[in-house]
Amino acid sequence: MTSPDSAMARDLRRQRGPWRFAVMALAALLGLLASEAFLNLTVGRTLAMDLWFTGRVHEPDPTLGFAFTRNYRGLMRHPDGLFAEPLELDARGLRHPATSGMGGHEDVAFVGGASMMFSYGVRDAQAIHSRVAQFSKRPLRTWNAAWPGFDPPMGWKLWRERLGKELEPDLIVLSLYNPRRLARVPDPNAGPPFASSELFRFGVDTAVQPRGRLAFGLGALTYRSILGFKALRALDAAFPAEEGNWPIRAPLVSLSEYLEWVDRQTNTPLLVAFLPNPQSPRPGSYDQARAQVPKHIPVVDVNRVIRTQLRGRRLETLAYGHYAPAATERVGRILARAIDARLEAIAEP
Repeated sequence: MTSPDSAMARDLRRQRGPWRFAVMALAALLGLLASEAFLNLTVGRTLAMDLWFTGRVHEPDPTLGFAFTRNYRGLMRHPDGLFAEPLELDARGLRHPATSGMGGHEDVAFVGGASMMFSYGVRDAQAIHSRVAQFSKRPLRTWNAAWPGFDPPMGWKLWRERLGKELEPDLIVLSLYNPRRLARVPDPNAGPPFASSELFRFGVDTAVQPRGRLAFGLGALTYRSILGFKALRALDAAFPAEEGNWPIRAPLVSLSEYLEWVDRQTNTPLLVAFLPNPQSPRPGSYDQARAQVPKHIPVVDVNRVIRTQLRGRRLETLAYGHYAPAATERVGRILARAIDARLEAIAEP
């Protein structure tokens, strides 16, 4: 037989059940809100969401899909070994040119090479094009026409749209990076891999390429919350979509076809440069790609020279494998020697 006291206790527990659940749910919500506020105050969206740059670095562009903002002033930031490095771009949205010597400068334009030639993570004086001007024995003016996220054909279109119409350089250095991406490259006659409407659909003032089906489907909601973003990233690991700096949507051509196409677009002498890839430490990583370069176009295999120098030691990197200042110095010295030799050969009658 149940006593009146035990029956009353059960009734009280039933009445408190919904309230207890509501209190627990409210406490959990307040905990999430407090965590979100703490992350926004201490870490910030740029760093927490791996956006690489502070806001307003990109703007939509009908030809390129996105462009770096002209006269941008901001920071390069990345959770992997890089914090708050200043970045200033010129009126074309490019890194500022570097000069060496007094007067009578020869102009050298670096085209392609994506974020590696752009020298993400280091300031202008440490960027590869500045290192070349520093170590060259000739009076040079070096131009860095490279943007992160651009495949080789898009890199050429960037050069043509932002600098090539006003500058007739003495030499164009075609910078190529990542041998795994060079067996076949997008057709240079195709459009950008992503339209501006796709890149800017996420509600941030930076071009963001799709990283997973859930994130792409939710669009702007993906970047409204740091905690939500982290949860989506975890879920998207189970539902992968197109990912990476060079998503392939265009028809593919061989590297030799692309380089021959570039050679037909310009009368300026060319030099192909293979940049070191920290993920491919072998000296011969670019051997197959080098075999595709037309024989009349000179090549400098920077990767092979550096790997031989390092003798198995790691190349200095920061921020997701990008070159640290010591590495840009190594690359700059090798390129400066190759460029000096190429310009001397061009000058010979």
